[in-house]
Amino acid sequence: MNYIEDLIKYLSNNLLTLGPLVGMLICLIESLIPILPLALFIGLNVKAFGIVVGFLISYTGCILGSILTYFLSKKLTNEFIESKLEIVKKISFTNFTILASLPFTPAFLFNIISGITKMNFKKYLTMVFISKFSIVIFWGFVGYSFTSLLKDIKMLTLLLLFLLAVYILCKKLEKKFKLN
Repeated sequence: MNYIEDLIKYLSNNLLTLGPLVGMLICLIESLIPILPLALFIGLNVKAFGIVVGFLISYTGCILGSILTYFLSKKLTNEFIESKLEIVKKISFTNFTILASLPFTPAFLFNIISGITKMNFKKYLTMVFISKFSIVIFWGFVGYSFTSLLKDIKMLTLLLLFLLAVYILCKKLEKKFKLN
């Protein structure tokens, strides 16, 4: 376990010398190349820049990358692919957002599907702001205190309560802004 902690410390120290723009850029690029480890990038940003600044850097990079992926998908799709994804349009805003908020779901897929189905940008942007917030919080927390998370059931419970709060927020926004 010391080897992993030493590696993370080395990477986060080097990220600090490169600056916050690089931290933001790696999160943005992950949206375009989803095989890259977003959890690692967020964890490194939080380790290198602190909880608040690392969160803001990661969150901003994720948002910008998601929006870029959305517009690229929207621009590069054809009607055949769009017609095959009609079922996605029937998923409620809340359910779509909750799925996109889960840390182990392929977030890039939600960006691409939203673009292909030409989801209303206001609805899409609301979903991205909520889902990326919870994902960055989760991975930032895990990256910041991975070893303590494994030992403390209270922290896992806190994360589950956070996801419940996201669900309730989505339901309220769905009704208020008629996002379905």
